[in-house]
Amino acid sequence: MGFDVETVKNDLNRLLKQGNQLYIALAYKSESGAKKEEARKYLEKNGIDVKKLPDFKTRYEVWYSEALQYIKTFLPDRTNDFVALYKNEKRKEITFASYTISDAIIGLCMTRAGRVEVDESAAVPKMQQQVSILESALKLVDSVIYSIQFSVRAELFDSELGAANELLKAGFLRASGAMCGVILEKHLSEVCARHKISLRKKSPTINDYNEELKNAGVTDLPTWRYIQLLGDLRNLCCHDKKSEPTKDQAKDLLDGTTKICKTVY
Repeated sequence: MGFDVETVKNDLNRLLKQGNQLYIALAYKSESGAKKEEARKYLEKNGIDVKKLPDFKTRYEVWYSEALQYIKTFLPDRTNDFVALYKNEKRKEITFASYTISDAIIGLCMTRAGRVEVDESAAVPKMQQQVSILESALKLVDSVIYSIQFSVRAELFDSELGAANELLKAGFLRASGAMCGVILEKHLSEVCARHKISLRKKSPTINDYNEELKNAGVTDLPTWRYIQLLGDLRNLCCHDKKSEPTKDQAKDLLDGTTKICKTVY
């Protein structure tokens, strides 16, 4: 499953639309007699043609399989709940409460003394609940995807910072500082992108990103000043040919870059 935010959101919205249609189809199918006619009139009054409703028995399984994958990814804590609404392997008897969507698909109907005790109508609220769970998953897409991306980037930055540290140990202070500068600039760029902060410059610098993050309220004044200092140290390592950076300055830049990457997001 890909993790492009807009693609995921579009797909989830598609599944939500299908889920609502399946819910309506099941609810309408479970009615009979005068109530079914009332339901038809109500639906058509709201622009829903009952003849165009999906066939629940043939369309649900595909919807369920797709929706389940998104629940596992974006709302894993509700996976068991979502599955149990479809099929409950642990039930001891079939009641209105334990009746599942899979029972409705096979048309299971329990009677007693010639009277219907439970039928597919018991699955209607279960279907509604599944759609609600999927809707909750949609609301978490941004935070979950960012968390995944942040973890991946953190591993990459750790690797790059490790390389910068090795350069520092070997005495290549400018090279270490230059690498830290690239890491810091890239991180601040991604933080701006996450907060939908756009910059006019074609090639923004650390200070440009720093200024915009402060103006947007993402960082406070002490953090802004700290990043300014790191930007100055980076410039010392990369541009100031008259003065060589000291080992302490290069280490301060490395430690500061590590700190910002882990605390500013």
